[in-house]
Amino acid sequence: MYGIKATIEFAGDVEAPDRYAEALSPPASRRFFDNVGVYVRQQMHDRLVAQVSNQQLRSPGLRQALLQPTTTPGGVYDLGNAHVEVGSNLPHAHKIHVGGPIVPKSGKALAIPILDHHKRESIWPRDLDPGRKILTFIPAKRPGGLIGVLVDQEGRLGFGENKALYRLVTKVSLTPRPYLYLDQGDLEEIELMLTDHLEAEAGHG
Repeated sequence: MYGIKATIEFAGDVEAPDRYAEALSPPASRRFFDNVGVYVRQQMHDRLVAQVSNQQLRSPGLRQALLQPTTTPGGVYDLGNAHVEVGSNLPHAHKIHVGGPIVPKSGKALAIPILDHHKRESIWPRDLDPGRKILTFIPAKRPGGLIGVLVDQEGRLGFGENKALYRLVTKVSLTPRPYLYLDQGDLEEIELMLTDHLEAEAGHG
């Protein structure tokens, strides 16, 4: 399954006093759902970041897609008069949320950064050595999940001679990092947002 998204919407016909009728109709309703979308996107982003240690991948592409979905590849943001849909259609967005094994789509191995900086910033072998003239493959001494390592033997990348920078493995298992959901605090916040919206729009009438 690729991507993950959530929809917040008015369910069925909304009954409210006449003074709120305009607030629950476009364009006012669209403004409300846009504000809700901004809030939910920020919550998703903060949950994602809060579950990452300094040694783990921070998924900068996914974080950017959540915060700025209309200008970032992989962002999902469908705004309507009575709903807003948020999330990401990046291939790994769902896998990060639920966890589980990751295997290479093509080739035989996954490159896992060894240095914390490369993990945090998602720097891959193609970024450091696009022509593959610097990193040398050293096969693992024992067969298994570890295929080998990529080493900068001459220290040309500035990390020292014979420095192993990436592990090549057949698969990795991600710990679930759920981030796209609404908890009780979120529901209460959205309810407060709706109350403020209704009162503000009624006051303009």
